[in-house]
Amino acid sequence: MHRRRWGPTPPTGEKNGTKIIALVDGAGVPVSVFITGANTHEVTQIEPVLRAKVEHQRPDGEQTDENLCADAGFVGGSPTMLAHGYIPHIRARGDEAKLLKREPGIKARRWVVEAFFSWLKRCRKVHVRYEKTLLSYWGLVTLACAMIAFQKAGII
Repeated sequence: MHRRRWGPTPPTGEKNGTKIIALVDGAGVPVSVFITGANTHEVTQIEPVLRAKVEHQRPDGEQTDENLCADAGFVGGSPTMLAHGYIPHIRARGDEAKLLKREPGIKARRWVVEAFFSWLKRCRKVHVRYEKTLLSYWGLVTLACAMIAFQKAGII
């Protein structure tokens, strides 16, 4: 039986659940992970994610410009990304696929982040949140991110 919801959407934008926002490197290893409510917009969470980034040094000591690829939800966050020293690359979901069809030699950027979330959601305790407290859920997300980082490093 199909249930239909009557009436307009609540004006307050209330939505239950949590949202995971992550910053990953070019190999898909998590650099910064942030958990927020599902009713908050991504662009308002750029600052905490970039502040929580783990600083790392390049092996050769060379300073290079860091690129930050984001989806269309982060369109208004370009000034914040520039203030943190990143070069923002913000594209809609279908734009990169169209570009790959036109120029097959270029490297896809957004797929790395989507692959990370796929790896993260393979952990069943993270995929559906059953924990009542945010602290216990945060512990599970952190453990899953550590497992992903160890797998990418070849330790596990």
